[in-house]
Amino acid sequence: MRYVTVLKQKTVRSVNSKYRKYNNGGPVKNKRYDKYGFPVSDTTGTASYEKMAKYLLETRGGSRERMEDLMYDIAAVESGRTFDPAIKQIGGGPGRGIFQYEGPFTEKSSNRAKDAVGRAMQYYNDDKTGSMPEWLQNFIDESGGSYDFSKLTIPQQKSLFLADYSQAEGIPFKAFMQGEGTTEDMWADHHKVSGADRPHFRELEELADRQKQTRTLTDDQIRSMMLGRSIMPR
Repeated sequence: MRYVTVLKQKTVRSVNSKYRKYNNGGPVKNKRYDKYGFPVSDTTGTASYEKMAKYLLETRGGSRERMEDLMYDIAAVESGRTFDPAIKQIGGGPGRGIFQYEGPFTEKSSNRAKDAVGRAMQYYNDDKTGSMPEWLQNFIDESGGSYDFSKLTIPQQKSLFLADYSQAEGIPFKAFMQGEGTTEDMWADHHKVSGADRPHFRELEELADRQKQTRTLTDDQIRSMMLGRSIMPR
């Protein structure tokens, strides 16, 4: 993840829009975001996600910020910075959800979604953080083996991502959590795998980081920025 210290004029305009109260005669409804940059909408599955995140931090090391940065950067690239949990791959491809896990929807699908669900099932079968959450059991029962992640909330999709990355052989999740490699490496080597465009990843990552920085500015920083002062915390 990169940390941007200068906001461009385009970003200033987007921040200014935060203060608009009405648009076309009605109130503007701004999206809410958590401190890691993800939209806050349907929070179903948050409790089980928090338990899993806590367990993995205790057993793999590292920081919550690094764990969230991994998911944020990959979701930003795979969803085209929309972070829309219901997004489907353009052109009818098999990718679904913010991480574009592929289900069995085309002949060339990797069906990585099935692998992620299987690893989540193993995670709970090992009783690492209690019994399987009801939402996951319902998802398995209702999917009939055809797992469409676009039907899940962001916390639910993040749970399956963590189950996949923390338990898959060949993915150096623990090493990453302890400081080795970058989010770009994890995406190119273990998520995209085939045809990974690293310059494209870096471009979208930088844009997404600017978005996140703008969303998390305090009111005092915004006012200082509009007055032409330095806005970065010392």
